[in-house]
Amino acid sequence: MRRLLEDIVDVSPLLVALAAALILWVAAFGFATGFPFAYALVGFVVWSAGNHVLEIVEHRAMGHRGWPAFSIETVAGLRQLLGSVLLLVLAATAAGYWLLEAVGLERLARLTVAAVGCGLPALTALLAVTRKLSKAFQPLNLIDVAWRMGLGYALLLALLAGDALAVAFAYRDRGIVALFAAAYGTLLLAYVLGSFVYAYRTALGHYAPQSPEAFADRELARVLLARRRALDHAYGIAAGGNIAGALAYFEEYARSEADALATKLWAFHEMMRWEDAHPALALGTQLLTELEAVGLRDAAAKVKLACEHIDH
Repeated sequence: MRRLLEDIVDVSPLLVALAAALILWVAAFGFATGFPFAYALVGFVVWSAGNHVLEIVEHRAMGHRGWPAFSIETVAGLRQLLGSVLLLVLAATAAGYWLLEAVGLERLARLTVAAVGCGLPALTALLAVTRKLSKAFQPLNLIDVAWRMGLGYALLLALLAGDALAVAFAYRDRGIVALFAAAYGTLLLAYVLGSFVYAYRTALGHYAPQSPEAFADRELARVLLARRRALDHAYGIAAGGNIAGALAYFEEYARSEADALATKLWAFHEMMRWEDAHPALALGTQLLTELEAVGLRDAAAKVKLACEHIDH
């Protein structure tokens, strides 16, 4: 919990939020004095915010610690351009709300905003981790994400509602403190959303490259590759008629692993597939003693049965 709090209250999002607040504050002053360049300032902040939000969600969902750096790639990088999709969704929602309200359909306008708000965290998560519009805008996918996250999704909706209130207040107040709170709240919401996607990765079927299980999978693949290379070399030695030398070579390799006995047991089953099964028989005879010595009688019985099959 302490590390999480340290990550949340980091200098990076604080500086980004402060910069955004200062630019918007200057833009608000520009609007008051009739300075047209103020629109460009607001456009820059909104564009950058959309890209950075998606960047933060993806960063956390993949299992990375801390916050991603705000850089030129955030503003102009092709990979971050999907953030503009979020802006289009929000713009379309606002336009729809004002249009429905203008024709007297206030209730429908509110329901539209509520429906978009309920699906927005799931939409953002799917955009960040799949980067595919076809998946992100599939209603059944959005419902599935919300259902699988359960109470976590309800918390995200509560945080989204709080951030929306902060943004609305900042829009009316236009003070530097309110603008900073709204900007930082939006970044924090993205951080929590990405963290929740990572936390619920098993339920969501999401692969996070920096997760413990991903590290374990890569380590297992590395170990299996090293075993395979050692066994292939042992096969070459055995093929030359030197079975004792092949077993001695693999024995030396097995000692380099954490569980040498398990490694040799794996090698025995692999040797059973060789055209010449005599190396497997020699290794199996040796394994019988070692397995029984550590009380692995079931494994020893299986090895004994396999050896009897080879011997006959």
